[in-house]
Amino acid sequence: MKFSISKVIIHVTTASGQFGTELDLRAGLNVVKAPNTSGKSTSLQAVLYGLGLERMLGPRVETPFGHVLTEYLREVPDGASSPVLSSSVEIELKNNRGEVLAVHRVVRGDDDTRLVRAKITDSVGLEARRDFFLHDAGSAQREDGFHNFLTRFIGWDLPEVTTFDGREVPLYLATIFPMLFVEQKRGWSAIQGPFPTFLRIQDNARRVMEFLLDLDVGNRRRRRLELEKQIGRLESDWSQARQYLKSRLGNLSRIENIPSQPVKCLFKNGGRARG
Repeated sequence: MKFSISKVIIHVTTASGQFGTELDLRAGLNVVKAPNTSGKSTSLQAVLYGLGLERMLGPRVETPFGHVLTEYLREVPDGASSPVLSSSVEIELKNNRGEVLAVHRVVRGDDDTRLVRAKITDSVGLEARRDFFLHDAGSAQREDGFHNFLTRFIGWDLPEVTTFDGREVPLYLATIFPMLFVEQKRGWSAIQGPFPTFLRIQDNARRVMEFLLDLDVGNRRRRRLELEKQIGRLESDWSQARQYLKSRLGNLSRIENIPSQPVKCLFKNGGRARG
């Protein structure tokens, strides 16, 4: 499923007035051209922040922005600085079902930065407003988790992957977007940007590539793991049933033709071989 970012808006309120920018983006290549220290990187970082993906730059990254959205702003490079009173970003996305998602997130202000305010417009123009949460447990799985909603808006069916401690978790969006977004301070040294390691997903890069390229190897691996778990459960049931039977027979009887483990059969060229 495809999606596109159609608008990026940055609002900054300072003691000396209102500042900001609005970028209207079109499908295809968009070139953002401006002199140094004019906000090009800030505009790109606003995309990450608006989508709740700033922690793909690091687990302790609360905001990817510099002082311009958090502390002070200068109207001209060598001019006087004005303290930032409040700031926010808005991102507008479109999916291939004709739906539009506009999200608003505070950078500095009274609202919790984990709050995402969203306006959803369906394909016939009906609007709905909802609030979502970020960066707390369940934000990728629960109904009110923003990344859960964003995944469904895009139309992605995220696979389950294994962490280093053996848990099954979704392939989080923060692990996918390094393949879709290059941040100039950390990127350009490889095909993809740095993957976040704090999520502790095994073979992170491989799992992301399998998902983006829609490879069957991931499905086959998950099916194999399911079968291995099923075999383990059946072997355990077999062992418990045999032990129960043995206890019921008592010491004066013995069990024959019922092995301690299920018989493994191999089929080859239409024949059967017992192992």
